Amino acid sequence: MTSRLRITLLQTLPTLLLIGCSDGALTESEESDESGAGVVVDTAPVYMIRGVGSGKCLQAVGDSTANSAAIEIRTCDGSRAQQYRLELVAGERYAIRNVQSNRCLDVLGRSTADSAAVIQYDCAKGANQQWTFGSTNGAYNVTAYHSGKVLDVSRASTADGARVNQYPWRSRDNQRFSLVAIDGTGGTGGGGTDGTGGTGGTGGTGGGGTGGSTSCQGGDYYVATNGNDSNPGTIDRPFATLQKAIDAAGPGDLVYVRGGTYKIRRGATASAGVHFHKSGTSDTNRIRYFACPGEVPAFDFADLEIRPDPNYTTGFVVNGAWLHLKGFEVRNMPMNTRSNTAVGVSGGAHDDIFELMNIHHNNGSGMFISNTTGGHQVINCDSHDNYDPHSHQGDGQNADGFGVHYQKTGKPTVFRGCRAWWNSDDGWDFISQEVPVIVENSWAYGNGYTNSGRSRPPSGNGNGFKIGSSKTGIRHVVRGSLAWGNRASGFYANHSAGGNDWFNNTSYDNGTQFNMLASSWDSDGNRTDGVVLTDNKVHRMRNNISFPLDNTNMQGVDERFNSWNLRLTPSDSDFVSVDDTGTLGPRQPDGSLPDLDFLKLRDGSRMIDKGTDVGLPYSGSAPDLGAYER
Repeated sequence: MTSRLRITLLQTLPTLLLIGCSDGALTESEESDESGAGVVVDTAPVYMIRGVGSGKCLQAVGDSTANSAAIEIRTCDGSRAQQYRLELVAGERYAIRNVQSNRCLDVLGRSTADSAAVIQYDCAKGANQQWTFGSTNGAYNVTAYHSGKVLDVSRASTADGARVNQYPWRSRDNQRFSLVAIDGTGGTGGGGTDGTGGTGGTGGTGGGGTGGSTSCQGGDYYVATNGNDSNPGTIDRPFATLQKAIDAAGPGDLVYVRGGTYKIRRGATASAGVHFHKSGTSDTNRIRYFACPGEVPAFDFADLEIRPDPNYTTGFVVNGAWLHLKGFEVRNMPMNTRSNTAVGVSGGAHDDIFELMNIHHNNGSGMFISNTTGGHQVINCDSHDNYDPHSHQGDGQNADGFGVHYQKTGKPTVFRGCRAWWNSDDGWDFISQEVPVIVENSWAYGNGYTNSGRSRPPSGNGNGFKIGSSKTGIRHVVRGSLAWGNRASGFYANHSAGGNDWFNNTSYDNGTQFNMLASSWDSDGNRTDGVVLTDNKVHRMRNNISFPLDNTNMQGVDERFNSWNLRLTPSDSDFVSVDDTGTLGPRQPDGSLPDLDFLKLRDGSRMIDKGTDVGLPYSGSAPDLGAYER
């Protein structure tokens, strides 16, 4: 059995916003290119596609660049014949373009038959050149959109030259593949960061110091706890502070930060402990700040000099664009009576990537993105145990896990594969955000509680996903996500003047499961609560599970194919497990969420194949309900 979260590409792949039509059909909000030219090839990361069963990589027969050349497996050598880029076509469907030939993976003759050959051909991006990725045991099955069949190494061969075809999914290793990044930017099966999770813990502190670790070669600058800012920043003579590396690095540079604890006592500026003030120039020319693989740099702000009230101080201040931060722990940001954020993204920031960040035990929000022009990707990040006990607005009032606010123009921001737990206020909060945000394949647990769930701060709200309140009625998207054990609502619309898209989510044992409260505002900013949304402003809800059924404010909602519409009353027997043990523990080696039985549908569950197509991958006659597809 393969059971997977609906949104499964977890690294630096392209993203898009889905906005709605009727009956669950979706359209792209970004411009599409019907000529098939698609995105510019050079802007995408480069991967080898490696078979789990064989350990060998896809390429065209004989390194061919010709149309109709068959695809085979060969010993992985990283050559251009084995390099592929993933180009978003629509929904969660990608064209897979070879770097050497500039042609795309294609099922010969658009066949839907078992064992039809996979070839390369000019990239027209028709249905037989569109592929979806489903997570399976730490790797992916790669499914042809037109046929519903997966890439398959013929006869499960492990020999060089074995051909690749399409075949029905059989949960075998010759049908599982990993994406291996060859440019140092990530990819499945590529290392990961130790100690980035842990229930209520602080993560590991990793190695530290200098030396020629083979996993940390190739950087332009290095930072280590035993370095010196008078050094040139090499692997053998590293800087002592991340700020020195920020000041030195430029577009295209890679800064490696060694493991260990970096205690920040005096900030780079009066309002910033560490200030990311420089920018890259494009997706392929970012400034990258990465933890050395297998090591965890922990930035501890417990002793930071902060500004007096009513001023705010932030741990990481990110004002630069086209940055990529990966593998950092950020903790212990202090406060006076103002709730101080751990990671603040603002000003000229746009198109930044935050990956494998572990943000916790701060006296304010974990991550607060505000007044930017968007385009950010937050991938496989955790924000937990944040609590502002002395807030001037009330005990626990402002410490959210993740927040996006005050953006009026620009691109959507995306959260993928993230977790928020035991934050005193909410897991996610989008108050006053007027550009859509997408949340997918993410978990919210125990928000509104502190002290590992044992305490209830009186002013904390306690919603898992608080997705509002827009005054202009823009449409956020939440899909493939879990909320459980939150003090208030699992999924909350929070006074939005326009509806959101809620697709394939599971809400379990929250104060209430789904709360679609809507409001309106007049020109003076006065709010009227309890309005009923109409026409294209309604919430759209498809394929969700409410367990137990406890929804509220469901007027003005286009709700179909949800557990309650289908008169299905979920019970423990519908799920493999309702025990959440392990959900807050270590991530998988590729950085993805723990692979557990929690809230996955059991064989024979009444909620299998009961949904409707909303553009997400599914098997069987129809999508399953909830966050997982069997």
